[in-house]
Amino acid sequence: MSLAALLGVLPAQASDTPALANNPFLRPRLAEQAPPAESASPPLELRAILSAGDASRVDVGGRIVGVGEEIDGYRLVSVTEDGALFERAGHALRLALPPRVATSGDDTQVAKETGDAD
Repeated sequence: MSLAALLGVLPAQASDTPALANNPFLRPRLAEQAPPAESASPPLELRAILSAGDASRVDVGGRIVGVGEEIDGYRLVSVTEDGALFERAGHALRLALPPRVATSGDDTQVAKETGDAD
């Protein structure tokens, strides 16, 4: 008598087992990577502005750029007191100067300059 018969186990038959959804012996296919999505942040970071007509300058990511000059393929078209207009391949990109966050040191400096300090 076989061990299976002694234990009361019936041998499994191919028709009794469910079909596998995937072949476990096949190598998995590499997923195709989608191109990176457009980032929410602009490609340039405007840090500071010197508005002086044709001599205006902006600080973009630590680099100083004048009107008509290019940075990373973007040409600076115009500068206002609160932003800058760049152009690239016929598309305009307007960057606004980020709002200034006041710190306690800034308040003291303003008070000293106006003569209102103790």
